Amino acid sequence: MPYMPNTLMISQRFADHRLWGDIPARLSAQSGIVFYDLGETVDPGSPQVLDEIRDLVPADRSGFDVVVGAEDAARPAVGTVLAGLANGLVLFQPALDGVPEELESVDFSGLEEKTRLYAPLLAAVGEPDAAKWRDLVAEVVDQTSGAHLAPQDRALVRAVIADHAGGIQHELQQAVAARAEGRSSRTRAEPGERWIDRLRELTVPVVIMSTKAGFRVAEVLAARALRGEAVLSRGEAGLPWLEDRDKAVAALTAMIERCS
Repeated sequence: MPYMPNTLMISQRFADHRLWGDIPARLSAQSGIVFYDLGETVDPGSPQVLDEIRDLVPADRSGFDVVVGAEDAARPAVGTVLAGLANGLVLFQPALDGVPEELESVDFSGLEEKTRLYAPLLAAVGEPDAAKWRDLVAEVVDQTSGAHLAPQDRALVRAVIADHAGGIQHELQQAVAARAEGRSSRTRAEPGERWIDRLRELTVPVVIMSTKAGFRVAEVLAARALRGEAVLSRGEAGLPWLEDRDKAVAALTAMIERCS
């Protein structure tokens, strides 16, 4: 029987595997697909996450051919490779756990507008009515990401994120409370332990795909990996796998062929 590769796709927090859209279906002829959805309250770098990923390895395999991570799933995706559980890594618009020192400067253009668009969530963080809060989350997502997406993707993103509205509210409430007490709501990885630093330890092929806004960061990160490559995608929403599907599928297919 021909060998069928296996690809692990890790979704970001406050979303789930539905947000990959039709990408898994388009890859199904090249690879079996295994999903892992990050829990809303779990630290992406916790040992629990890696233990749960290890339990997903097919019984007849020692690991996955490729691991894929979106946004803050970058950390467990890198951890999966470091644990010897994957032969290739693809990251989409990864969320940083620190600022790489190679960056000459950090581009904050557009931050003021994003802050304005997300302000209604902070203003209503104590909303007791779950339905009202869900509607507000859906509306904010529509105004931020949805405005740049095709209609079917806009509806998908709105529905998926709205389904995780409760987790978003809890996270914001924790952050507001921590700020009032002068502390951080999350444990920060120390330099050297951050996933952006541990890229230097990887010997497997690495592809980091990002829209224009994050592409300079993607280039810096890819250069840290021994066999890293940055890929520029179309789009403004920061969801390159939805905004530039053909290029995303091509990058994933190439990685699967390379690592299987």
